[in-house]
Amino acid sequence: MMNSRLVDNALKGFTRWTLAHWSLAEPSYQRVLIWLPVFMGVGCIAYSLYPTSVFAPWVSLVFILLPLILGFSVVFARRHGGFLMAGFGVAFVLFGYVWSFERTPQAPDYVGTLSTRAVDVTGWIEAVDLRGRDRIRIRVASLEGFEKPPKRIEVRGSVEGLEPGHHVRLRAVLSAPQGPVLRGGYDPARAAWFERIGFRGYSIAKIEVDEGAAVSVEQAWLNWRWHISQRIVRETGLKGGIAAAVLTGERAFLEAEDVDILRRAGLGHILAISGLHMSLVCASVFFLARCLLSSWDSYARAHDPRRPASLIAFGVGAAYLIMSGASVSTQRAFIMVSVVLIGTLLHRRAISMRALAISALIVLLITPWSIMEAGFQMSFAATAALVAAYEAIRDHRRTSQKGSQSWLAKLGNFIGGLSLTSLVAGSATGAVAAFHFQRLAGMGFVINVVVMPIFTLFIMPVGLISLCLMPFGLSHYGFGLMGRGLEVLVTLSDHMARWGGDMQAISAPPGWVFALVMLGLVILLLGRSLLRPLGLVTVMTGAVLWAFSPQPSVFIQDEGLVVAEGEAGWMVSSTRRGRFDRSVFLQRIGEAEDVALTQFRCDDVGCSGETRDGLRLAITHQGEALEADCALSQVIIFHGDVSPYLRRRCQALILDDEDRRRAGGSLLYTHKGQIYRIETVERSRTRQPWTRPATPYQGRET
Repeated sequence: MMNSRLVDNALKGFTRWTLAHWSLAEPSYQRVLIWLPVFMGVGCIAYSLYPTSVFAPWVSLVFILLPLILGFSVVFARRHGGFLMAGFGVAFVLFGYVWSFERTPQAPDYVGTLSTRAVDVTGWIEAVDLRGRDRIRIRVASLEGFEKPPKRIEVRGSVEGLEPGHHVRLRAVLSAPQGPVLRGGYDPARAAWFERIGFRGYSIAKIEVDEGAAVSVEQAWLNWRWHISQRIVRETGLKGGIAAAVLTGERAFLEAEDVDILRRAGLGHILAISGLHMSLVCASVFFLARCLLSSWDSYARAHDPRRPASLIAFGVGAAYLIMSGASVSTQRAFIMVSVVLIGTLLHRRAISMRALAISALIVLLITPWSIMEAGFQMSFAATAALVAAYEAIRDHRRTSQKGSQSWLAKLGNFIGGLSLTSLVAGSATGAVAAFHFQRLAGMGFVINVVVMPIFTLFIMPVGLISLCLMPFGLSHYGFGLMGRGLEVLVTLSDHMARWGGDMQAISAPPGWVFALVMLGLVILLLGRSLLRPLGLVTVMTGAVLWAFSPQPSVFIQDEGLVVAEGEAGWMVSSTRRGRFDRSVFLQRIGEAEDVALTQFRCDDVGCSGETRDGLRLAITHQGEALEADCALSQVIIFHGDVSPYLRRRCQALILDDEDRRRAGGSLLYTHKGQIYRIETVERSRTRQPWTRPATPYQGRET
C-alpha cells in the first residue's frame, strides 16, 4: 500500500512538473503565439512526407474539432498552462496538415496527350536565363495535343534577341519534369508542380517572335524590368550581373565565375533577394525619413516621426518587391519586414519573437509547402537566432550601467555587432546549409565579417540612390561606383576564400537526424528556463548522430550507371555517362568536387568490381554472361530484361531495366560485403501528388 501511494504521488508530481514546464515556463498567450508557427509547421511537414489524396471527407470534421480543442484548452489553462500549449499544439498540427492539403494542387491543370515527337507551342516569355545552357520560361497559350495546356513550360534553345514579354512560336520536344536523383534529394518535379510548370524540353528550330501580338500589363512590366536590368549591367561594368541580381532580382546576366567565387566564400546569399536586401532597403528609407521628419521641429513636437517613416518604408519595400520580380524568397522577406514596420506603426516592439511568429504564420498560410525548402528554413533560423541574441543583449543592457562612450568604444561595438551577427546567423543556418547542399565555407564567418560591411554600407545604398537617379539620366555615376565596390567585394572574397581553402564537404545525414537537430534549435531559441538546456542537449545529440551516420557505398542510377567505393577509391562504370547524377551522389556523401575516380574492370562482356568491404558487382548486357555473374557476384546490373526463370536460378540481386526504372536511383548500404539496407527514390515518392498518375493528362502518344 505504501509503495503504491509513493508511486502515485510521484506520478502526480511528475505530471504537474511536466505541465508547468511544457508551458515553456511562461504559460501566457504570448508564449503560445510564438509556438503556433512551429506547431503548424509540423503539420505542413507531416503532409509533405505523408500526403493523402483521400482526405477531403475528413476536412469538415477536422475543422469542427479544432475550435472544440481550443475551447477545452482555454478552460484547462486556468489551472495548468501546459493544457493551453498542448491544446493549441494539437489544433495547429491538424490545421497545418489540412491547410497543406487544401493549398497543394492535387491534379495537373492541363488536359491532353503529349507526343514523343516535336509539338507546336505558342505563348509569351516570362523569363530568360542566359547562364550555361540558355533557356526560356513560356506562359503557354496553346500546345499541340492539349485541349487545356499547362500554365508554363521551360525550353532550352537559342535565346538571341528574345526578351521577357515577347510572344513566340516554336517547335519543341517536351517531357515531364524529372524526379530526384537520390532519395531525400532535391526534387525538380516537386518544384515544377508548385510553379505550375507542366513540361520541360528543348526547341528543335529557331524560336519565332510575333511582333504584332497584343501586350498585357504583366508582359509590359516584365519587359520594362528586363531593360532596367540591361541598363544596370551596362552602366555598372564588369560586375553588372551581380548589381542587377541584387537590385532587380534578374539573375540572367550573372557570370559563372563570379557565382562560384561568392559561393566558395559563403556569400552566395547576396545574389538572391531575401531578408538581408529587403531589410537594408526598408531600414535605410525608414531611418532617412525619420531623420528628415525629426528635423522638422513643429511636426516632430506634435507627432511621432516613426509612424509616417514606417509608411514610407513600407511603400518603398512594396515597390522593391514588385521591381525584383516578387519571387517566393522576396515575398517572404517583405512579409517579415512588413510585420516589423506595422509593429512600429502601432507602437509595438518591432523586433521580437512575436513579430517573427506572425511573419512565419502568414508565410505558411500563403505557401505551406515552402517549409520544406532551404530558403524558408535558413531565413527563419537566422532571424530567430538574431532576435534571441538581440533580446539577450537588450536584457543585459537594462541591468548594466549606462554611460557615455568614446568613439573608439562605439567603433568596437559596431565591429562586435557585425561579428556577432555573422556568427549567430551563420551558426543557425550552418546545419540547414550542410543538410541541403553538403557544403560549408571554411572562411565563411571571417569573410562575412570583413566583406559584408562593404555590401551593407556602400554597395546597396549607392545602388538604391542610382536607381532613384535613373529617370534623370544620372544613374551611370552611381552605378560606376557600385561596380567598383562589387569588384573590391569579389576580389577580396576570392583571395580570402583561396587563403582559407575550398568549401568543406559534409555528408548528408538521415532526415530524422536533421529533424532532431532542428527540433533542438527551435527549443533552444524559443524555450525558457529548463527547456533551453534540453534544446542544447538535443542539438548536440543530433550533431553526434550526424557525424556517425552510415553512408552508402554503392549508387545505382536508373539508366545503369554504377558508382561504388573500391579499395583504392571511388569507382565508376562509365566516365562519360550520368555525370550530373554521379556528382549529386558524391556531394551527398561528402566527397570533394575534384575527387579522383577509377573505372570498373571492363571487357567485351561487361564490367565488374568489388567494394572496399567485399561486395562484388557485375554489369552486363549479355544473357550468356548472366550465369557466370550469378556465381561470382552478389549484385548484377543487367541492361535489358531478365525473365523470372533466370531470376529464380540466380542467387545474386539482379537489377534489370524494369527494376531500375521502377526504383529510380538506388543506394546500397553494406557491411562486411553484405547489403543490409537499400534506399530507392520511388519508394519515398509513391503518394506525392506530382508522382501519381494524373487523370486529366492522358499520357504519351504511342
